[in-house]
Amino acid sequence: MKRGTGGAARAKPHIIRDKEVSMRRIALTLAVLLLLLPGSALAHSAKLEKIAIGHAWAPPTEADAGPVYMPLLNDGDSEVHLVELSSPVAEKVYLRTGKGANAERIGDLVLQPGQPLALAAWRVHVWMEGLKRPLKVDDRFLLTLRFKDAGEVAIDVIVESTPGH
Repeated sequence: MKRGTGGAARAKPHIIRDKEVSMRRIALTLAVLLLLLPGSALAHSAKLEKIAIGHAWAPPTEADAGPVYMPLLNDGDSEVHLVELSSPVAEKVYLRTGKGANAERIGDLVLQPGQPLALAAWRVHVWMEGLKRPLKVDDRFLLTLRFKDAGEVAIDVIVESTPGH
């Protein structure tokens, strides 16, 4: 008896999504591993105690607001809370998820031990409002991250059209 391909055709998009998710996880893991290597070429990565912060970047802006993205890794034994952000280029800096009318401000971000987390457009990310000037490709600016019980670190953010200059 000959079977139709309807079931296989429906399964294919799930396979593609699973591969996309796997590729994202692989890319994130590689980025985090690179920032943990001694003498890494990622000059604008940082480490604060057991917290590793990878390549921080922001897309160019035309308005007075915009996002910042980066990978984070808590290499410690207990959770760490990112509780505050600031930058000299913006009046307000905070964590949010979603876009446009669906965007929600987040009070703090919990980093679980050993679990890399990419701040990205499709999930939690940094949002800056009241930019003092538009951000242009190759601009750089400081972003300070404050962690509960771990202190603060200022990182160098690079403005890029796509990540990974």
